Formats: sequence, structure tokens, C-alpha cells
Amino acid sequence: MRRIVRARTDDGDGVWLAVRDRAAGPLPRVRCAVPTDESGRGLALVEAVADEWGVESAPGGGKTVWCELRCR
Repeated sequence: MRRIVRARTDDGDGVWLAVRDRAAGPLPRVRCAVPTDESGRGLALVEAVADEWGVESAPGGGKTVWCELRCR
């Protein structure tokens, strides 16, 4: 599956990141992974470190997960 990654800085105090794919299905959501799970921690990690983040349906199918990280 092809993924597109974009990054940009706005006013010098942080970075905005986005990852898009064309996978069909429901939008991903944060879940509580148990120690034996081999996947399912990605959005929990994003939520823990990002100042803002979201998941959006992409035009033509798929989704985009984005986040904003600000310098402190």
C-alpha cells in the first residue's frame, strides 16, 4: 500500500505532519493495546505527544492522519 507523508513548518515554533493512505474501511481510532498486542499503539503515541491531531477521510478514498507538534 502506498502512503504519502507530508511535513511543514509554519512560523518556526513547530511542525505539522500528515500521513495519507488509500486503504478502505472505517477511520482509525485510539485504542488501548494490551502488552501482548503486536499493533494498535500508533494513534495512542500520536495523542500522547501531539499538541493537536486528527483523522480525516481523504478525497477519493482512504484517510489522512495529521498532527501538530509545537516547540515549548
